[in-house]
Amino acid sequence: MNINTKDINETRKLLIVSVSGQEIEAEADKILEEFKHSVKIQGFRPGKAPESLIKKRYGKELASELNRKVTSQAYEKSLKDSELDIYNVVTVDEGKFSPGKDGKIEITVDVNPSFNLPEYKGIPTEVSSAAIDESEIDKSIEEIRKQRSDFKEVNRVVKKGDFVKVSYEGKVGKRLIAEIVPDHHIYGKQENTWEEAGAENDMGVKAVVEGLIGMKIGDKEKVKMKFPKDFKVAELKGKQAEYTMEIHEVRERVLPELNDEFLKQLHVESIEEFRKQINDELKQRKENEINQSLRYQITEALDKRIEFPLPESAIDFESRGIFNDIVNQNKQRGVLDSEFQKHEEEIRKNAKSAAIHRVKLQIILGRIAKEEKIEIKNEDIQNHIMSQAMQTGTKPEQILKELQKNRGQMMAIQRSIIYNKTLDYLVKESAVKVKNN
Repeated sequence: MNINTKDINETRKLLIVSVSGQEIEAEADKILEEFKHSVKIQGFRPGKAPESLIKKRYGKELASELNRKVTSQAYEKSLKDSELDIYNVVTVDEGKFSPGKDGKIEITVDVNPSFNLPEYKGIPTEVSSAAIDESEIDKSIEEIRKQRSDFKEVNRVVKKGDFVKVSYEGKVGKRLIAEIVPDHHIYGKQENTWEEAGAENDMGVKAVVEGLIGMKIGDKEKVKMKFPKDFKVAELKGKQAEYTMEIHEVRERVLPELNDEFLKQLHVESIEEFRKQINDELKQRKENEINQSLRYQITEALDKRIEFPLPESAIDFESRGIFNDIVNQNKQRGVLDSEFQKHEEEIRKNAKSAAIHRVKLQIILGRIAKEEKIEIKNEDIQNHIMSQAMQTGTKPEQILKELQKNRGQMMAIQRSIIYNKTLDYLVKESAVKVKNN
């Protein structure tokens, strides 16, 4: 077999494997001999049937097995002898081989790009302190009390933090918003919905939420709303709207007392134990945030320090994965297919952009892993399987069985493990500066 390599682009190559007629004929003879001893033909003992009869009866099977074996041998030899740093096999165009006639197969592969690693140890990073002060603990306690609040009906003007039953309807000019965006009821018309007056979040209609303050039961008011130019609902971007609203009921939040009964509900013995528990949770949360920040800063630094061409198949694979994740997340959130389809082109574009970033980092981190001899151990695979089993409720042995059948998925998991282990190594090696909060 002879192998010729042609460049398609910097990271995609075409391997042309030429197979001589003699090699093909020799393989055909081996296959015929195997058939002679495995097939049963009435009137002949195993291995004694005439070759001409076997060829006549099993011609299609012989030809199929010849194509499969020669292609497999050519494929294995090309990957072994090509001396290319192959990232992924894109396509294998099977040849049709006949005994005594020269043949060839074409294999398209993506290769790892050639580049010099930038300096990756001691990358400057900056993080906030993980120390917890008393005010943060106090704030967390207040949030827990709020979550366990009672709501007492009151007859007075609305104050910030009250929960209000309100009806509202919006217009842009003379046109009802409910007609402009029928799939987004929250911005069009609501009957007897509950809103927290003055809530500082992006839920609901901001003008309505803020306009509740100072009103009372039975009041009807009109408020104006200017939607931002980057608003998530395209039809309302930059639009000036007016909402008519009416209040039906007002409830005041009543926080529970911080007493023994309250602590008992939280399964703690004392206020000191409660505060320590919150301190530990806040510290763990901050440490996780700091680690995520360090990882982000390092990946951004590596991304900016070097440029090189990326394998097309890697970008395509990652793009599809990211796109499918977005689709599934939106379905879980209840987003309608019609709404998703409006933004499909933009989502695909963003998915490809994210994929390019991810693939580039995977390749850089893969090279660093080789330099630092960071390897995948059996326990790494086992930990991944156990984590996936817990998340999906699937038996670990079932996940392992599926992975053994899906080489591509196993490779993706291995890349992910190397990615994270190498990034953890770079975090430890980075030059961290702690800034004042």
